[in-house]
Amino acid sequence: MPMDNTIVPEHLQSLFNEAIEVLHEKLITTVREELATNTGDRLKDKEQAAAYLGIRPCTLSKWITEGTAPKYSKLGSRVLFKQEWLDHFVEQHAVDNLTAPDGQVNHHEKGA
Repeated sequence: MPMDNTIVPEHLQSLFNEAIEVLHEKLITTVREELATNTGDRLKDKEQAAAYLGIRPCTLSKWITEGTAPKYSKLGSRVLFKQEWLDHFVEQHAVDNLTAPDGQVNHHEKGA
C-alpha cells in the first residue's frame, strides 16, 4: 500500500512505504485477533480457561484429572471450554460473603 507523502524526503520514501505496509499488516492481524477473542462462542484452550478463572494451567489440569473441572469438550488431545461453561462453573462455586468458612455468620458484615 505505497503512499505518496510529500512530507517524507524522497530518499526515505521507500522506507516510509515499507513501514506503512508493516503497520497496516500488524493492524489487520491485531483487529482479527481482537474480534476472535471477543467472540462469545469461541472455545478456550486450557491456558485461556485457566487465565479466565485466575488459576494456573496445571491446577486446571489437576481438576480435570480429579473430575472437578468445569464442563469441557475433548477433541483428540485438546481440551476446550465454552465461555458459558466457565461462567456456570464460577456461579456454582459462588460463596455467600455473609457466611464465614466455618459456617458461622460474619457479624461484622451484617453490621452487628
